[in-house]
Amino acid sequence: MRGSIAAVLEYLDRVDPEAAAVARERYGCLAPWQKEPATYGRAVLTARYRKCEQEVIQQRRELLEMRLAYAQLDGEGFLDAAQNARLIAAAERYYRVMYYGGAESWNLRDTHMFDTLEHLLNARGPRSKAIVWAHNSHIGDARYTEKGRRARGTEHRPTLSRALWRTSGPDRVRHACRHCCGRF
Repeated sequence: MRGSIAAVLEYLDRVDPEAAAVARERYGCLAPWQKEPATYGRAVLTARYRKCEQEVIQQRRELLEMRLAYAQLDGEGFLDAAQNARLIAAAERYYRVMYYGGAESWNLRDTHMFDTLEHLLNARGPRSKAIVWAHNSHIGDARYTEKGRRARGTEHRPTLSRALWRTSGPDRVRHACRHCCGRF
């Protein structure tokens, strides 16, 4: 999360210093947790840190609302800053939800990975391609895992590969699994 906050602030410092000052203020609520973001979930139980979620979401929203203006100044830089702003919002939510446990924290990671891939492919155009390296739990079929069995009866989103199959079709998605050393 720390690297993403730095990337957003660095970008805004270049293209919109006033927006950078606002972003620093908003992301300030996450400052105590940047080195250990998992502890944020517990801290958010107190009223003092509950407002952080809205600050992070508002920052992402405003950055994305400036899409056309910022992209004209620096298209690649904007894409990077926008993805980092999305990551900060997703991480804030993930660490908050992770404290409570359950299927939602499991779902958030796959949803974030899918959304990131979708944004990157859309930015590169209709003929874009990607190679994704992901852990087996994100490319397999979660319905057949322990988490998937426990999540029955709750809203359980599909893994990254299942989401890709649903949106792109099985003819456009290929995946391979390799265990142990993480090499193909």
